[in-house]
Amino acid sequence: ALHDAGRPADAIRAFDSLLAFGLDNYPMLVSQAINRTEALISDDRPAEALTALNELDEKYMKYASSYGKMWVWAGKVCALNALGRSAEAIPYMTKLDAQLKDNMSAVMKAGACVGDIDKVEQIMLSRLDSADDRTGALLSFVQFTGAEAQSRFDAKVRDVITKARNRPAVQ
Repeated sequence: ALHDAGRPADAIRAFDSLLAFGLDNYPMLVSQAINRTEALISDDRPAEALTALNELDEKYMKYASSYGKMWVWAGKVCALNALGRSAEAIPYMTKLDAQLKDNMSAVMKAGACVGDIDKVEQIMLSRLDSADDRTGALLSFVQFTGAEAQSRFDAKVRDVITKARNRPAVQ
């Protein structure tokens, strides 16, 4: 909630307090660790996010669902792109694309991070055409609107999502 309210630094502190119990002791906290990396990226701290994502990938992916794993890969795409290391993000984007149906939101976010308006548009259209995914698509319209973005990262993602959403096919 803090992250969604544009307060990623507060969200990070809250996650840090919870994660102080340790993922080794409480592996069920892996989802919160993944969410913490989202907040780090949103707070324009991609290097820290990438370090945390690499640790999750190396040590804790066995505790993550397919859905959660895809958020780790999307986070890596976003962090690497923000760090100017886009070529290193390609294998993660390939993994995401291969499992699109498992987590369209993660693939759409990764596409937005690399500025791929066409990918974002295609995912929006696919979700809008599906009775099962339509609610998620409409939620993404609301999620990426509202007050001005709190970070450069959020502004970039919002811009790509808005451009895709405003294309005639999506309207």
